[in-house]
Amino acid sequence: MSLDRIPFILTAALANHVSMTPPTPPPAAAEIAKEVSSGERLFSKTVRVLPALSKIIIWVSSLCEMSAILADKYPDNPLAVKILRALTWGSTQSVSRIGITSTFIVGWGLVIAGGIFRWRCYCALGRLFTFEITLRPGHRLVTSGPYSVVRHPSYTALIVGGIGIAICLASPGSWVRESGVLDTTWGRVFAYGWSAWTVYLATMCWMRTPQEDRMLRKQFGKEWEAWAVDVPYRLFPGIF
Repeated sequence: MSLDRIPFILTAALANHVSMTPPTPPPAAAEIAKEVSSGERLFSKTVRVLPALSKIIIWVSSLCEMSAILADKYPDNPLAVKILRALTWGSTQSVSRIGITSTFIVGWGLVIAGGIFRWRCYCALGRLFTFEITLRPGHRLVTSGPYSVVRHPSYTALIVGGIGIAICLASPGSWVRESGVLDTTWGRVFAYGWSAWTVYLATMCWMRTPQEDRMLRKQFGKEWEAWAVDVPYRLFPGIF
């Protein structure tokens, strides 16, 4: 096990925190789009609650992993024994397998890239960025920065970052995989719940793109059409 993993875990959790934190307060009810699918209406009611819960889960998992690493590194400390017993199921020696792998580095790179790209979307849209689909007073069509690459870059960042944090915290060599927590009933429940949330979030990002395109096209007309010609892809350049 290496202490070098700790700053990677910490920065990954911070990047996820940025991605899941709304940059603006909730919009007024009049600003929220009405011509959306029933699935979107349901999603809008949970779009500020579920990300907050996901941040808590990620921070708890990250803190457990960092605590296990420190406890295993300094086993003579009386507190270390208690920590290892609390954070392992089976042999406390299992946490010695926690370490940096090539898969972990790939996941870390994805979540950091996703967090930075998402933050740039926040900056580009400013007060126009909301977790809900909205048209705000004085709304304008933003086509610069990340929005010159794909039309919905914040969703791209969210999907990439979500995959990245899952790889970081749940791939071989992580506390989740090596501690034995997945052998417990509650551990499996959290794992299945997190997997379902990741799939649900990615699906909603994909489903939102045509709805937002229709709304923006209706609002901005030829300006949107010219932008769509210059930026033809919704999420991933050359793919979709």
